[in-house]
Amino acid sequence: MKFIGPPSSGSVNYETYSRNRFGQYVRNRSVPVQPRSPAQVQVRDYFTQATTAWAELTEAQRDAWSNWAATHPKTDQLGQTYTMTGHQAFVGAYVTMQLTGEPNVVVPPEPWTPPATLVTNLTGDLKITVNLPEDGDYIFIYASGLLRPSINYVGVLPFLKAIAFDATSPINLRPVWEAKYGSLQNGYKVVIRACYIKAGVDHGPYEQHSVNIAII
Repeated sequence: MKFIGPPSSGSVNYETYSRNRFGQYVRNRSVPVQPRSPAQVQVRDYFTQATTAWAELTEAQRDAWSNWAATHPKTDQLGQTYTMTGHQAFVGAYVTMQLTGEPNVVVPPEPWTPPATLVTNLTGDLKITVNLPEDGDYIFIYASGLLRPSINYVGVLPFLKAIAFDATSPINLRPVWEAKYGSLQNGYKVVIRACYIKAGVDHGPYEQHSVNIAII
C-alpha cells in the first residue's frame, strides 16, 4: 500500500516500510514459517517432554485424560469450539505447567466454572487490572504487536505473561511487551487476550481487549 509520510524503512511489528520506483509503501510484515526465537525453541522442547511424559502414564491415567477431553469441549482464541484427544489435553496441561513453573499434572482437573470477568481495565500504556486468580491458578495474557487502528481481525496471539494470585494489580505489561515486540508507539493499537488457567488447563472462551497506545 502506498505510504505518504516521512522517509521510512524497516519493520515495526506487523508492518514493513520500504520504497520502490513508485514511492514509499507499507506492507504486512512476512513472518518466517519456522521462527526460532529462544522462547519458541523452549516451548517446542516442552512439547517433546510432554509426549515422553504421556508415554509414561498408566493406561488408567491416559483413559482419565481421554474421558475428560471428550466431555470438556474448548473454545480457542478464534472463538471456535473443538474437542481434544486425551493426548492433546495432557500435552497442553504439561506445557502450561512448564510455563508457570508449577509441578506437572498427572490427572485432569475436577469440573469447575471459570470466572465471568478477568480483565477490568487496560490503559494505553499497557497497565492491566484483573480479578486475580485463586492460589495455584493463573491468568495467561496473550498479546499482539503494534497494529493499525483499522485492523479489526487478529488470529492466534503469542503468549506474553502469566499472572499469579499474589500479583499486585494493576500490572505493568509494558516491559515484557517491549522485550518481545520493541518500543510502544502512539498511533497504533494492541490487542490482548486473557484466559484462566487451572491445573494446567486453559478454560476458554478467551477475553479480548483492544487499546489505543497512548504514551505520555
